[in-house]
Amino acid sequence: MWTTLRRSKLHNDLSGWQGGAGPHMLLIHGVGMNANYWTNLIPQLQNHFSLTVIDLPGHGMSPAFNQDSLELADYTDAVARFIDQCAIPTTVVGHSMGAMIAIDLAARFPEHIVAIAAMNAIHQRSDSAKAAVKARAEHLANSADTDSTDSADTLRRWFGDKSNGDYQQASDACAKWLMAANPEGYRQAYRAFAFHDGPDDAALKAIGCPALFITGEDEPNSTPAMSNAMATLTKHGESVVVGGARHMMSMTHGTEVINELMTFARTHKLIV
Repeated sequence: MWTTLRRSKLHNDLSGWQGGAGPHMLLIHGVGMNANYWTNLIPQLQNHFSLTVIDLPGHGMSPAFNQDSLELADYTDAVARFIDQCAIPTTVVGHSMGAMIAIDLAARFPEHIVAIAAMNAIHQRSDSAKAAVKARAEHLANSADTDSTDSADTLRRWFGDKSNGDYQQASDACAKWLMAANPEGYRQAYRAFAFHDGPDDAALKAIGCPALFITGEDEPNSTPAMSNAMATLTKHGESVVVGGARHMMSMTHGTEVINELMTFARTHKLIV
Protein backbone atom coordinates (compact mmCIF):
# COMPACT_ATOMS: atom_id res chain seq x y z
CA MET A 1 0.00 0.00 0.00
CA TRP A 2 2.91 2.39 0.67
CA THR A 3 5.51 2.53 -2.07
CA THR A 4 8.72 4.47 -2.65
CA LEU A 5 8.33 7.60 -4.76
CA ARG A 6 11.11 8.54 -7.13
CA ARG A 7 12.02 12.01 -5.93
CA SER A 8 13.92 14.82 -7.63
CA LYS A 9 15.23 18.21 -6.57
CA LEU A 10 12.42 20.76 -6.62
CA HIS A 11 13.87 24.00 -5.26
CA ASN A 12 17.11 24.72 -3.43
CA ASP A 13 17.53 21.67 -1.16
CA LEU A 14 13.86 20.65 -1.16
CA SER A 15 13.15 17.29 -2.82
CA GLY A 16 9.90 15.65 -3.80
CA TRP A 17 7.75 13.87 -6.33
CA GLN A 18 5.38 15.37 -8.89
CA GLY A 19 2.66 13.76 -10.95
CA GLY A 20 -1.01 13.78 -11.86
CA ALA A 21 -2.96 16.43 -13.75
CA GLY A 22 -5.25 19.29 -12.85
CA PRO A 23 -5.10 22.13 -10.31
CA HIS A 24 -2.01 22.12 -8.11
CA MET A 25 -2.04 20.36 -4.73
CA LEU A 26 0.92 20.26 -2.32
CA LEU A 27 1.16 17.45 0.26
CA ILE A 28 3.25 17.95 3.43
CA HIS A 29 4.01 15.08 5.83
CA GLY A 30 4.70 15.20 9.57
CA VAL A 31 7.75 14.71 11.81
CA GLY A 32 9.78 11.58 11.08
CA MET A 33 7.83 10.72 7.94
CA ASN A 34 8.61 11.49 4.28
CA ALA A 35 6.88 11.83 0.92
CA ASN A 36 6.09 8.09 0.86
CA TYR A 37 3.60 8.67 3.66
CA TRP A 38 1.03 9.81 1.08
CA THR A 39 1.35 6.98 -1.44
CA ASN A 40 -1.90 5.24 -0.48
CA LEU A 41 -3.82 8.45 -1.32
CA ILE A 42 -1.92 9.42 -4.47
CA PRO A 43 -3.76 7.09 -6.92
CA GLN A 44 -7.07 8.85 -6.19
CA LEU A 45 -5.73 12.39 -5.84
CA GLN A 46 -3.67 12.34 -9.04
CA ASN A 47 -6.84 11.79 -11.07
CA HIS A 48 -7.98 15.28 -10.08
CA PHE A 49 -4.87 17.24 -9.12
CA SER A 50 -1.35 17.99 -10.29
CA LEU A 51 0.46 16.81 -7.17
CA THR A 52 3.68 17.90 -5.51
CA VAL A 53 4.64 15.63 -2.61
CA ILE A 54 7.63 17.00 -0.70
CA ASP A 55 10.20 15.74 1.76
CA LEU A 56 10.46 18.37 4.51
CA PRO A 57 14.00 19.58 5.35
CA GLY A 58 15.84 16.82 7.20
CA HIS A 59 13.44 14.14 5.94
CA GLY A 60 13.58 11.72 3.02
CA MET A 61 15.94 13.13 0.39
CA SER A 62 15.88 16.73 1.65
CA PRO A 63 18.94 17.63 3.75
CA ALA A 64 18.56 19.00 7.25
CA PHE A 65 18.89 22.68 8.02
CA ASN A 66 22.43 23.78 8.74
CA GLN A 67 21.44 25.64 11.90
CA ASP A 68 20.09 25.14 15.41
CA SER A 69 17.15 26.62 17.32
CA LEU A 70 14.70 26.11 14.48
CA GLU A 71 11.08 27.15 14.68
CA LEU A 72 8.05 26.01 12.72
CA ALA A 73 8.31 29.24 10.71
CA ASP A 74 11.67 28.08 9.29
CA TYR A 75 9.97 25.06 7.74
CA THR A 76 7.07 27.18 6.50
CA ASP A 77 9.51 29.63 4.91
CA ALA A 78 11.27 26.82 3.04
CA VAL A 79 7.98 25.55 1.63
CA ALA A 80 6.79 29.09 0.84
CA ARG A 81 9.87 29.68 -1.31
CA PHE A 82 8.95 26.64 -3.39
CA ILE A 83 5.32 27.75 -3.76
CA ASP A 84 6.47 31.23 -4.74
CA GLN A 85 8.73 29.70 -7.40
CA CYS A 86 5.77 27.73 -8.79
CA ALA A 87 3.59 30.88 -8.75
CA ILE A 88 0.38 28.93 -9.36
CA PRO A 89 -2.79 28.57 -7.27
CA THR A 90 -2.15 25.80 -4.77
CA THR A 91 -4.23 23.72 -2.38
CA VAL A 92 -2.06 22.66 0.57
CA VAL A 93 -2.78 19.44 2.47
CA GLY A 94 -0.70 18.79 5.56
CA HIS A 95 -0.58 16.15 8.26
CA SER A 96 0.45 16.83 11.88
CA MET A 97 3.44 19.19 11.67
CA GLY A 98 2.65 19.46 7.96
CA ALA A 99 -0.85 20.65 8.91
CA MET A 100 0.64 23.35 11.12
CA ILE A 101 2.82 24.43 8.19
CA ALA A 102 -0.24 24.52 5.93
CA ILE A 103 -2.06 26.79 8.39
CA ASP A 104 1.01 29.02 8.74
CA LEU A 105 1.31 29.26 4.95
CA ALA A 106 -2.31 30.37 4.59
CA ALA A 107 -1.89 32.98 7.33
CA ARG A 108 1.49 34.42 6.28
CA PHE A 109 1.85 33.62 2.56
CA PRO A 110 -1.69 33.72 1.16
CA GLU A 111 -0.85 34.91 -2.37
CA HIS A 112 -0.86 31.51 -4.05
CA ILE A 113 -2.84 29.50 -1.47
CA VAL A 114 -6.40 28.81 -2.61
CA ALA A 115 -7.34 26.34 0.15
CA ILE A 116 -5.83 24.22 2.93
CA ALA A 117 -6.68 20.93 4.57
CA ALA A 118 -5.09 20.56 8.03
CA MET A 119 -5.09 16.93 9.15
CA ASN A 120 -4.43 16.14 12.83
CA ALA A 121 -3.28 19.65 13.66
CA ILE A 122 -2.75 20.89 17.22
CA HIS A 123 -4.07 24.04 18.86
CA GLN A 124 -3.46 25.16 22.44
CA ARG A 125 -2.23 21.94 24.03
CA SER A 126 -3.12 21.21 27.63
CA ASP A 127 -0.40 21.76 30.22
CA SER A 128 0.16 18.01 30.54
CA ALA A 129 0.40 17.59 26.75
CA LYS A 130 2.88 20.47 26.54
CA ALA A 131 5.05 18.90 29.21
CA ALA A 132 4.97 15.48 27.56
CA VAL A 133 5.86 16.66 24.06
CA LYS A 134 8.66 18.91 25.34
CA ALA A 135 10.04 16.04 27.42
CA ARG A 136 10.15 13.85 24.31
CA ALA A 137 11.95 16.63 22.43
CA GLU A 138 14.57 16.89 25.18
CA HIS A 139 15.01 13.13 25.19
CA LEU A 140 15.59 13.14 21.43
CA ALA A 141 18.06 16.00 21.78
CA ASN A 142 20.17 13.77 24.03
CA SER A 143 19.85 10.64 21.88
CA ALA A 144 22.37 9.53 19.30
CA ASP A 145 19.77 7.94 17.06
CA THR A 146 16.08 7.10 16.64
CA ASP A 147 16.10 3.85 18.58
CA SER A 148 13.54 1.06 18.56
CA THR A 149 12.15 2.03 21.98
CA ASP A 150 11.40 5.56 20.82
CA SER A 151 9.79 4.19 17.66
CA ALA A 152 7.65 1.72 19.61
CA ASP A 153 6.40 4.45 21.94
CA THR A 154 5.64 6.70 18.96
CA LEU A 155 3.70 3.97 17.19
CA ARG A 156 1.60 3.35 20.31
CA ARG A 157 0.71 7.05 20.44
CA TRP A 158 -0.19 7.05 16.75
CA PHE A 159 -2.10 3.78 16.48
CA GLY A 160 -3.12 2.90 20.03
CA ASP A 161 -3.56 -0.79 20.80
CA LYS A 162 -4.11 -1.60 17.11
CA SER A 163 -0.49 -0.95 16.05
CA ASN A 164 0.09 -4.72 16.00
CA GLY A 165 -3.39 -5.72 14.86
CA ASP A 166 -5.80 -4.12 12.42
CA TYR A 167 -3.27 -1.48 11.40
CA GLN A 168 -0.21 -3.70 11.13
CA GLN A 169 0.72 -2.67 7.58
CA ALA A 170 0.45 1.02 8.38
CA SER A 171 2.37 0.61 11.63
CA ASP A 172 5.12 -1.37 9.91
CA ALA A 173 5.48 1.32 7.23
CA CYS A 174 5.78 4.05 9.86
CA ALA A 175 8.32 2.01 11.84
CA LYS A 176 10.44 1.64 8.71
CA TRP A 177 10.35 5.37 8.00
CA LEU A 178 11.15 6.28 11.60
CA MET A 179 14.14 3.95 11.76
CA ALA A 180 15.47 5.29 8.44
CA ALA A 181 14.97 8.93 9.42
CA ASN A 182 17.87 11.38 9.47
CA PRO A 183 18.50 11.62 13.26
CA GLU A 184 19.46 15.30 13.15
CA GLY A 185 16.58 16.19 10.85
CA TYR A 186 14.18 14.30 13.13
CA ARG A 187 15.47 16.08 16.24
CA GLN A 188 15.28 19.48 14.58
CA ALA A 189 11.72 18.98 13.36
CA TYR A 190 10.45 17.43 16.57
CA ARG A 191 11.79 20.29 18.64
CA ALA A 192 10.18 22.85 16.32
CA PHE A 193 6.92 20.88 16.58
CA ALA A 194 7.13 20.48 20.36
CA PHE A 195 7.75 24.15 21.08
CA HIS A 196 5.00 25.37 18.75
CA ASP A 197 1.53 25.34 20.29
CA GLY A 198 -0.32 25.63 17.02
CA PRO A 199 -1.71 28.76 15.37
CA ASP A 200 -2.84 31.59 17.59
CA ASP A 201 -6.25 33.18 17.20
CA ALA A 202 -4.92 36.08 15.13
CA ALA A 203 -3.31 33.72 12.59
CA LEU A 204 -6.50 31.71 12.20
CA LYS A 205 -8.62 34.85 11.78
CA ALA A 206 -6.17 36.05 9.09
CA ILE A 207 -6.84 33.03 6.87
CA GLY A 208 -9.11 34.05 4.02
CA CYS A 209 -9.19 30.85 1.96
CA PRO A 210 -11.37 27.78 2.59
CA ALA A 211 -9.85 25.68 5.39
CA LEU A 212 -10.69 22.10 6.33
CA PHE A 213 -9.65 20.90 9.78
CA ILE A 214 -9.92 17.13 9.97
CA THR A 215 -8.87 14.75 12.72
CA GLY A 216 -9.71 11.36 14.22
CA GLU A 217 -12.43 10.66 16.73
CA ASP A 218 -9.99 8.76 18.97
CA GLU A 219 -7.05 11.14 18.47
CA PRO A 220 -5.70 11.99 21.96
CA ASN A 221 -3.29 14.76 20.96
CA SER A 222 -4.72 16.51 17.88
CA THR A 223 -8.20 16.33 19.33
CA PRO A 224 -11.58 16.96 17.69
CA ALA A 225 -12.03 19.90 20.08
CA MET A 226 -8.87 21.48 18.64
CA SER A 227 -10.08 21.09 15.05
CA ASN A 228 -13.50 22.48 15.95
CA ALA A 229 -11.94 25.49 17.67
CA MET A 230 -9.67 26.27 14.72
CA ALA A 231 -12.52 25.95 12.24
CA THR A 232 -14.66 28.33 14.30
CA LEU A 233 -11.92 30.96 14.32
CA THR A 234 -11.29 30.71 10.56
CA LYS A 235 -13.48 32.73 8.22
CA HIS A 236 -14.20 29.85 5.84
CA GLY A 237 -13.30 27.02 8.21
CA GLU A 238 -15.00 23.67 8.59
CA SER A 239 -14.28 20.73 10.85
CA VAL A 240 -14.60 17.00 10.17
CA VAL A 241 -14.05 14.14 12.60
CA VAL A 242 -13.29 10.67 11.19
CA GLY A 243 -14.98 8.02 13.30
CA GLY A 244 -12.73 5.49 15.03
CA ALA A 245 -9.52 7.08 13.72
CA ARG A 246 -6.39 8.24 15.51
CA HIS A 247 -3.29 10.18 14.44
CA MET A 248 -2.48 8.22 11.28
CA MET A 249 -6.03 8.36 9.92
CA SER A 250 -4.91 8.97 6.33
CA MET A 251 -3.21 5.57 6.48
CA THR A 252 -5.79 3.63 8.50
CA HIS A 253 -8.93 5.37 7.18
CA GLY A 254 -7.77 6.37 3.71
CA THR A 255 -11.15 5.97 2.01
CA GLU A 256 -12.88 8.23 4.52
CA VAL A 257 -10.11 10.83 4.28
CA ILE A 258 -10.19 10.84 0.47
CA ASN A 259 -13.97 11.23 0.49
CA GLU A 260 -13.74 14.24 2.82
CA LEU A 261 -10.97 15.84 0.75
CA MET A 262 -12.91 15.38 -2.48
CA THR A 263 -16.12 16.74 -0.93
CA PHE A 264 -14.18 19.76 0.29
CA ALA A 265 -12.57 20.23 -3.15
CA ARG A 266 -15.89 20.06 -5.00
CA THR A 267 -17.72 22.27 -2.51
CA HIS A 268 -15.16 25.03 -2.95
CA LYS A 269 -14.74 24.46 -6.71
CA LEU A 270 -11.07 23.50 -6.39
CA ILE A 271 -11.79 20.92 -9.10
CA VAL A 272 -14.50 20.70 -11.74
